Amino acid sequence: MEKPMVEKAVILAAGSGTRDRPFTYYLPKTMLPYGEYPLLHHQIANLCGAGIKEIVIISRKDDESTTFAQGGGKGIFSVQNDYIEGTLKPEFAGKCTAIKVLYQKNDLKLGKPKGPGESVIAAEKEVEGLSYLVIFGDVLIEPIPGTDTNYLKDILSKFEGDVLVSTNRVGRDKVTDSRLVIGEYTGQGLVRIKDMVRNPPQELFDSYATEDGLYTATLEGGGIQILNKGSMSYLKAALREATDEIHVNDAIEGQCTDRAGRPVYGFDIDYGKYVYRDFGEVKKWLSHNLEPQNVNGFRKSLGLLPHDFAELAREKAKELLGREF
Repeated sequence: MEKPMVEKAVILAAGSGTRDRPFTYYLPKTMLPYGEYPLLHHQIANLCGAGIKEIVIISRKDDESTTFAQGGGKGIFSVQNDYIEGTLKPEFAGKCTAIKVLYQKNDLKLGKPKGPGESVIAAEKEVEGLSYLVIFGDVLIEPIPGTDTNYLKDILSKFEGDVLVSTNRVGRDKVTDSRLVIGEYTGQGLVRIKDMVRNPPQELFDSYATEDGLYTATLEGGGIQILNKGSMSYLKAALREATDEIHVNDAIEGQCTDRAGRPVYGFDIDYGKYVYRDFGEVKKWLSHNLEPQNVNGFRKSLGLLPHDFAELAREKAKELLGREF
């Protein structure tokens, strides 16, 4: 059977970025600088480098809640949308077939979009009948400095048509409030996921840890998933029942526990080859930027942003990291 191709990706870039305050009063978190470029620029470059042909970016239009510190009343998502149209599309025109922006609407009760799961649903017409890559806009998986590898290429090379998600192997002392993945190795670095448990108690983890060959991981370790054409129905079912945000993992959990459906596989991040970068908190964002290979580019980026943004970055770096730059 011919190996299925994944040539389309969805970047989730409509989040409010509340954990990155006060900087997301100026920019969406996907537009925060990482080195010399905004995070979104790095995402597009990685996707093009992995052979993705079409990229759908889920953004937002501004309302009262997103028009903050930009001069002239310009909202933060207008900054992102202008950057996509004026910089990203021309720069990457020869490297992928299309970059398209879709706008997610606010939920009337929540006053904001209903989570990343709804962002994927917003792309339904673009991915109908296809398998597609989904990437959270505030994470990057990069090669270790000095090497030239691409995690997206790695995970795409393992895809055989079933849902495939990045996972983060954990020990018994690392149980978190995320979803615990329970499964077994099948070879070639893949794990067939047998079950998922939300907010797992330590006792449950201990009971599984005694089984030979059992694999345990958290599903939150990478923010990268390859969904198939069956995933959308699980997301829409979760949306119908939700009173709060829904997550991409709701679809994955539904497919995983549906014994009549196709299996779900996990693919571990190899930390001997890659660095996992989470930009979802101010301290992490600053820490990544102050690494030696990034700090000069970060200074250059700050020089292009409002003066008070740059001053805040320096103040927070000193407060949170004890660093001056």
